[in-house]
Amino acid sequence: MITIPTYLNFSTISFVQGKTPSQIVCGETFCFLLTTDNTLISWGSNSNGQLGDGTTTMRYTPVLVSMNNIQNRIISMIQGSTASSYVVTTDGILYAWGMLIYKSITVRLQWVW
Repeated sequence: MITIPTYLNFSTISFVQGKTPSQIVCGETFCFLLTTDNTLISWGSNSNGQLGDGTTTMRYTPVLVSMNNIQNRIISMIQGSTASSYVVTTDGILYAWGMLIYKSITVRLQWVW
């Protein structure tokens, strides 16, 4: 069984200092924190790349999520599941990473209404 920290002192983490949380979401064994300035932070189990930091390394302390694929879009919603993660941007684009079907990939899907 994987255990993630139940208490983190975010005031001691340099890239979090001075930021205001807007959403906290957890998957099965990992968590995300989105701040009001669109910074996305993750920690916990990462065996399928679900933390979005470009690795499969377990993270006991928070790390920044790579925002390269999101291309300066504003995140409106985040969600975690068993081994994958999702964000939806304000312009309606869904991004996902982690275990998706048969392998770890990052995908970009655009909703068509």
